[in-house]
Amino acid sequence: MLGWSLLGSLRASQLRDAAAQLSADLRAARSTALKSGQNVTVTTTLNAGSYTVQRGADTRTLTLPSSVQVSAQTAAAVQYRAPSAAAPSHKGPALVTSNEYRDHWDGIFGTAPAPTLLN
Repeated sequence: MLGWSLLGSLRASQLRDAAAQLSADLRAARSTALKSGQNVTVTTTLNAGSYTVQRGADTRTLTLPSSVQVSAQTAAAVQYRAPSAAAPSHKGPALVTSNEYRDHWDGIFGTAPAPTLLN
């Protein structure tokens, strides 16, 4: 009985390690896309113990630890798109509680007055 319990806890630990690795690589891909301005794609293959991370021409294949395999209904490709450098389509702050607040931003806070010379 102790043997089965030990094997079960070892397998659970291996699954946690594999999930942590994949999760960390997904977070790193998102962060890289935001910082570098390049799209990053993470692709898993059905019933495989590996996945690929592609950024531009750089493609890396990573292996999950302890022969853990990704099993899903379909193969998945997660693409993190880099933010565009275009100017925002609105005036005012980026995050507001309502569109009325954004619409009346200039009325509430106004624009900075032109500096005047003293004496």
